Amino acid sequence: MALFQLRNVCIILLVLSPIGLYLLSNELVMDAVPIDKPPYTHFSGLDPSREVYVSWENSRKMNASLWLGKSPSSLVLNVTNITNSPSFPGLYRVKLANLQANTRYYYRVESVNLADPYTSPVGSFLTAPNGTLPFTAAFFSDSQQLFGIGHYERIADAIASREGFSFVSPLGDLAQEPDSQPNWNLYWKQSEGWTRDAAVVPTIGNHDSTFDDGTEAYVNPHELMYLKYFGFCYDSGPWAGHFFYHFNWSNVQFVVAEIGASSQEDITLMNQSAWLNETLERGQDKAFRVLLFHRAMYSSIGNVDGFIARLKPIIDEYNVSLVMYGHHHHYERFLVDGRTYLCLGGGGGMQDTAFNVVPESQFLNVGPSYTTVDFGIDRLFVETRSEEDAVIESFTLVRNGSAAELLGGGAA
Repeated sequence: MALFQLRNVCIILLVLSPIGLYLLSNELVMDAVPIDKPPYTHFSGLDPSREVYVSWENSRKMNASLWLGKSPSSLVLNVTNITNSPSFPGLYRVKLANLQANTRYYYRVESVNLADPYTSPVGSFLTAPNGTLPFTAAFFSDSQQLFGIGHYERIADAIASREGFSFVSPLGDLAQEPDSQPNWNLYWKQSEGWTRDAAVVPTIGNHDSTFDDGTEAYVNPHELMYLKYFGFCYDSGPWAGHFFYHFNWSNVQFVVAEIGASSQEDITLMNQSAWLNETLERGQDKAFRVLLFHRAMYSSIGNVDGFIARLKPIIDEYNVSLVMYGHHHHYERFLVDGRTYLCLGGGGGMQDTAFNVVPESQFLNVGPSYTTVDFGIDRLFVETRSEEDAVIESFTLVRNGSAAELLGGGAA
């Protein structure tokens, strides 16, 4: 009997060994990704028509300068003596202010006070217009990859292959572990193609943080990679220590909520409901209002009734034009009381496999995907594509008073 059991254990180990070796090799590859990251831009909590952060990470201690201009061949010295963050050694960040609206800026970072001088590649970013102009942005969610295995690199390459995005917005769960430097090194390495010329507009997800019920606070915030790379959105006041923010771009108000999952979802909704109401109220003069967060509301994996009951009245009261989120790993479009909701969970992780299609669902797709929105004067053209850049679905929302009505939708 003992020999029989031993034989079965040996057979199981033999069968599983290639899988174990594969997972181990992927972990080793991920661990070998350098921590150094070229500069990227983001404006969480800032006015993107005139302000932006430039951040980068380097394993060498430097005293850096930033060069800025409206042409890649005509950069002038703009900021000097940039030193590393006291909270996160190796992370460098500078805030640029007094920028001109609707302008593409080019920049590079350099440090000459090293035995091996550092010069970054030239990057660029676009500032928001003060007036009403058409623009395009890209959105995806759940780019996290277990053991470094997934399809985010192909999604990132597809986004990078297309030009003209005003910004790119990952809707949470950027990496698998909130405090794993190798996980985040891989995310940034695979994102380099699109971060070079488009600002990052991030949303925090449940894989980007750990929340404690008892203390009603983030666990070990000094270890959160999301905080390291994007920072809190408010330095002081009632919203200090939060990751929710909003900004205006052309005739659109974007509201980025801090809604992850389970206890984090409950606590942050209680803390930010006043902020959501105040912010959306101020956006009523815009043609469109877009709400971004991570935790799924409607989904054929399962609607979250309590969450819907708390958030839907706010969405309805303030005429939110389009709601986008992730968390469930597939693409799905919903129509609820005339409003469009999108689940954009095709960004990188293992895809969902079992569904009980809910009545609100209009379209469902399983597989890698990302979504772009062309924001026009009176309409939004929404298109979702595969990693091979094949169109999965497209539809149009047309402004009618304060509402955004679905003009057409379905498979392309």
